[in-house]
This record gives sequence, C-alpha cells and structure tokens, in this order.
Amino acid sequence: MSKTLLTWTATALLLATPLAAHAGHATAAIAPRAPRAPRAPRAPHDPVVIPLHHLGGGHLRTVRVRVGDDTLDFLFDTGNGTTLLARDLATRAGCRPGGHTVGFRMTGEKVGGETCAGVRLDVASIPVEATAGVVDMAALLDMPSPTVHGVVSLRAFAGRAVTLDLAHDQLVVETPESLARRTRAMRELPARLATGMSGADLDLFVGVRVGDVPLWLEWDSGHQATTFVAPHAARLLGIPDSVTRADAALPLLPNDTVTTPVVVKDIIYDGVLSAGFLERAVWTVDLAHGRAWVGPVAPIATLPTASAPAPTPPTVDPVGTYETWANVGGRTQHGIVTIVRDGGVLRGTVRGVGEEAALPLRDVTMQGTELHYLLPLRDPTPARITFDGLAGTGTWGDPSGRGGSLRVVKRR
Repeated sequence: MSKTLLTWTATALLLATPLAAHAGHATAAIAPRAPRAPRAPRAPHDPVVIPLHHLGGGHLRTVRVRVGDDTLDFLFDTGNGTTLLARDLATRAGCRPGGHTVGFRMTGEKVGGETCAGVRLDVASIPVEATAGVVDMAALLDMPSPTVHGVVSLRAFAGRAVTLDLAHDQLVVETPESLARRTRAMRELPARLATGMSGADLDLFVGVRVGDVPLWLEWDSGHQATTFVAPHAARLLGIPDSVTRADAALPLLPNDTVTTPVVVKDIIYDGVLSAGFLERAVWTVDLAHGRAWVGPVAPIATLPTASAPAPTPPTVDPVGTYETWANVGGRTQHGIVTIVRDGGVLRGTVRGVGEEAALPLRDVTMQGTELHYLLPLRDPTPARITFDGLAGTGTWGDPSGRGGSLRVVKRR
C-alpha cells in the first residue's frame, strides 16, 4: 500500500497501487478491440442520483450498499474491475467462496483470490447481482480497522450509462433520455472497455493521441496518488528521462491540452488517471457501448510561459504566481504558490509540481520586502522570504531542525 512522506505540500497517498490495479487489471486490459459489454439491464424511468461520501481527508469516495440485512459503506472505485466483499460480510450474506480469480496490479504483481457467484446487493435503488471477490479489507486498505466493507466497481453498473461528478460527490445512473440530454453539451473521448483476465471484470480506458501514437489511460477513481504515466508515455509527453514528477500537457481532446500533474512510474498500462484528476470535470460513460464524454476540465495553478509579460514586483503587489524551490531533507521540492486578494485580505495556495492537491496557506502577509505565510503541515509552519525585485530567498520552519531554505521567483 503506497504511502507518502510528510512533505511541505502535505499530499497523502492512501491507495496508490493496490486498488488501482486489483485482480481484474490484467495485461489483456488494452486489447485492440473493445469487448462486448453485457446486455443493458432495464433502465430506470428517471435518472438515479447516488450520493458519494469522502473517505478520510483524501480523494476517495464511499457509497452506501445494502447486502442482506446490512447497509454499509463500500469504497467506490472505477479502476478496481470487480465487486469486493469483506470476508466477514460475505459470510453473513451467505456467500460460500467457490471460484478463483487471477490478475495483475498496475506494477505487474500477480494477485489472486476467492470469489462468490450470485451475490445480491443494492447500490442506492439499483439492484446488482455480482460475482464478488472475497478479501481481507484491513490488509487490502492497509488499515487495522477499516470503515468500508467492500468495493463497488464499474462492474456493478455494467450495461448502464453513468455520470461521475466527484466535485459534487455524486454518481448518476442515466436513462437513455437523460444520457442524450447530458452528453449534448459534452465532448466525446475515445474509449474502450476491458473485462480482465476472465472476462468478468469491467474497467474503462480513455484514449489520448500524442502525435501519431494513441495512449490508453485507465479511468480510476480509486487511485488517490497523482496520475501515473509509464516511462514510454512520459517520453511521448516530452518529460525528460531524469524527471519523475512533472506537470504534463495532456492532449485530452484534439486541439485541447490539459495541464496534468503526473508521476512517472513503471506500470503495465500507458497511464492511470487519478481521482484528483477526475474531480476536475464531469464524466459520463456508456458501459453498454464503450463510449465516454467529458465536460470542461477545471484549471489548476500553472507556471506561465517564458513569453508572458514581466510581473509586478512583490513589494509593489504580492498578488500573483510564484515558482518555488524548497530544501526538504536535503532534497529540492519544486512548487507553485498562488496569492490572491480576497476582500482586502491576502490568501494563498501551494501545489508541488507533479502533485494534484493545491493546499491553502494561512496568515499571508507582505511586510516591507518580506513575504510571510504558514505552510499547511501537521503543525502550521512559517515561511519567510525576502525579495529583491522578482526573486527572493528565505527559510521555512526551523532550518536547524525541521525546516530548510527557500528560493522563490514571481512569475506572473
């Protein structure tokens, strides 16, 4: 289970690998032709809005699921491939494991486990009959006492069309009429379905074209780390081999690139879109026909191009975008600080280059030539930068203990 060190960007990685590529994530997942999806079940008369809930303080979401007499929280994970049940819940639901499944995590690690056929559950008002994997949720999530009792994947909605709006914490099961209305104002993406090693799973990959080369990226709401790209995909995106984190220009649609923080990772896919990236747009997928649409993608703080006009010095007006280099434990962390004025009060955010999350700064002030703010670590940590023109140097925290040097340049 991936975990991050506590850095000044304070980004946590709760489920970077195992759920993003569970047993259903196989090397056969990007076959040249999309497999036929199961026949669509009878559509509801009206769209069904299913509330999603945050798990902890990260990007992951849960959904309420009824299994037998129990109504419990399940993780909602579009990249997991199959439905999972905690072992104790499977026993209470009368499930007797009799099958077995094998697949590969995104890292290439082989995984396998028991399955139960014919498990009945209800996701909101949507009835589902599934072949479910039986797992130890504490081991899967690397949590001693997990508050979730299973995983709901896209397989639960096979044959249906759904809209995922993570920014507003909802999943909508569409009708044919609402699907037509919804997608009228959206843009269609290349997409293909994958059904895993046994044909019993369901994942979605969206295609982006870099020059003449198509890349297929898994659509994964259970991937809480930054979006991953494989080394060959990173090179196509113009990322040097020596760089492991970057803000990439992802050509999500023709003539429309989206700045996307990425981590270069040795994985078996071209890439894996993260929950943080999915939060930036509304997505609709037709799991009966292997189609996908996306709405406008929300921008994130980025550095301006070299041709951008010279900014006003911070001593005149601190509002703007700053490129930062922080020394953290002997390593340099590259970041972006954005400062705005809200009702006469300075406010700011910080985002590491190659990181999804922009975190709020506290107590932002400009005192003569010095910019002061508090970094959002476990204990708020002061940063002080003295400017000479557009460039500044300073410190964060206590350089003799937990802290280090800072170099800052105002770019916009």
